[in-house]
Amino acid sequence: MVTIRKATEADIPEILSMGRDMTDEGPWTVTLSEDVAQSRIESSIEAGCCFVADAGDKLVGLTVGFPASYWYSEEEFVGELALYVRPGFRLLGIAKDLIDSLELWASQRCIQDVIISPASGVADNATTKMLEKLGYARIATSMRKRL
Repeated sequence: MVTIRKATEADIPEILSMGRDMTDEGPWTVTLSEDVAQSRIESSIEAGCCFVADAGDKLVGLTVGFPASYWYSEEEFVGELALYVRPGFRLLGIAKDLIDSLELWASQRCIQDVIISPASGVADNATTKMLEKLGYARIATSMRKRL
């Protein structure tokens, strides 16, 4: 059985491990900086919007959220730095459960927008289809040029 719960500082090593796996699995050529990743994870945990999928003996998924506001407004939103489910645990509803936790966290704070950007290169098409089924709409396109 997999349980979704708020991440704790004790989870950081496994969260970083999943971050390495996600980076290795995707097409990115960016080197993971564990210090930077750890700092962002700690901030998300402190804010209360970092969630993990706990299978008892190991963590099998995560979402790392961050509260922010639009640059042109005082209205807040919750963004997502990472959404990842380990291979072998995909298509079991874990990603949806992680998103539900992030949405509940946002709604409890009267935050109306949750922005999830499937950009890791890991199952982006499947993730986009799932998000559309959950009521998410495309609002922008990210483009990248590495110089």
